[in-house]
Amino acid sequence: MRLVTFACFFAVVLAGCTRVANDPGFAHHPIDCRLLGIPHEDCEPGTAGYRGDAQQQMAADLRAANDDAVCRSRGIPPESRDYIPCRINLYNQRALVSQN
Repeated sequence: MRLVTFACFFAVVLAGCTRVANDPGFAHHPIDCRLLGIPHEDCEPGTAGYRGDAQQQMAADLRAANDDAVCRSRGIPPESRDYIPCRINLYNQRALVSQN
């Protein structure tokens, strides 16, 4: 019974340690951000999670630039009405490959 009481108390204390609304856990997610490299919006600069978020953004930017280059190489300029379907097609192809 003491263990259950302690566990409940500990959970309530931890729930108050976050700076992100509606997100129970430690402020700045020390285990996720520092040790595991899992990105959260409140990871401190210099942690693996903070870098992971930046790396994900860089990867997304690189995919967007690559998709733009592919559509342009097919003779489809960005102002063309065929440009958005070209980009959507590339996105869908990537999604299919990642599912398999």
